[in-house]
Amino acid sequence: MGPLAMMYGWQALLCAAAAYGLTRLLKTVLDLSVSKDRRKASRWLNRVVLPATPVLFGAIWAAIVPLRPEALIEYADAHVSGAWVYLAWAAWGGACGQFSTMLYQKLKDFIEHDPAKQ
Repeated sequence: MGPLAMMYGWQALLCAAAAYGLTRLLKTVLDLSVSKDRRKASRWLNRVVLPATPVLFGAIWAAIVPLRPEALIEYADAHVSGAWVYLAWAAWGGACGQFSTMLYQKLKDFIEHDPAKQ
């Protein structure tokens, strides 16, 4: 399993889906608690907090949920020891979270694709 397969395997897609879903949940909670207009007006939320949440949620997911690619597990077992292994999992999860919005959009485009329209 190469690096590309490690980032597009079912574990990575599950981590990305969780990161995307949790980010959307946070955004909805913010919209309900402070109103959508106030959230959109906050530059801090829109430029720092919300873009960072998929990475953070992906890292937390990967450190807690034991669904990781075999190649990553083998590498971590051979090169990482102690509590540092959780940082290795979190780094992989953060990368999955970083691409979660793009993966979601590509999957949505694929599902909505109608070959008859071409």
